[in-house]
Amino acid sequence: MGLEDYPPRKQIQQQQQSTIRSKLKILLLLVSSNLLTFFLFSPNSLRIPWSDRVPRIHLWDSEALLRELNSTQVHLAQTQSDLSDLQRRLLTSNSLLETLLTELGRIHGDSSSSSSSDSDWQESLSGELKLAVGPHKLPLGFTSQLGSDELFPSLGSTCRRFPDELAQYMSYPVGGECPVDDVFAQILMLKGCEPLPRRRCHPKTPTNFVPLPLPASLWSIPRTQASSGTPIPARTTPAL
Repeated sequence: MGLEDYPPRKQIQQQQQSTIRSKLKILLLLVSSNLLTFFLFSPNSLRIPWSDRVPRIHLWDSEALLRELNSTQVHLAQTQSDLSDLQRRLLTSNSLLETLLTELGRIHGDSSSSSSSDSDWQESLSGELKLAVGPHKLPLGFTSQLGSDELFPSLGSTCRRFPDELAQYMSYPVGGECPVDDVFAQILMLKGCEPLPRRRCHPKTPTNFVPLPLPASLWSIPRTQASSGTPIPARTTPAL
């Protein structure tokens, strides 16, 4: 019986020895890994003269962290400077935009006021002057070339300053002879009222004038009697 029990005991001892060896190996591996970790992450490890080909670890290097912190602060200060510069430019752009909008509003306000003053001035006119200044409907209606169905006659903008003189200039018999007021018309033009409004009258007809029959009257020089008596420096018709 004792000889039969010997093999199992020997196997048990061998199993215990192998278990102890494996535990020792695990303990040795754990201690080695801890020592290696402590050695790598300690500041004293950076003082060892490593080769240039060996990568350096700066996880717990206070000097490297300080340098990175300083670099971050420099970048942050630069970003703040850029942000303040951008805000200043934005304020300048806003002020310029407000000035531009104010100027545009003033221009549109002036144009609207000027258009309203023009309409008020036209409404205050009467008679031939109102007809000569106001718009005229086109006979064929709207035209794409003018973009309207009305046509405004030509009139100097300065003429609005002289309503009384214009009323006197436009006082004449419609369809009759135009008054001899060349001097008065020249005075208005010298004041800046040019062109003058058109009048619906014809020049003065000379007295005792008998025109030549057609078609001879188209190609012959009028006789001296054809002069209208207006202040013309020429004495005879051929001298004109």
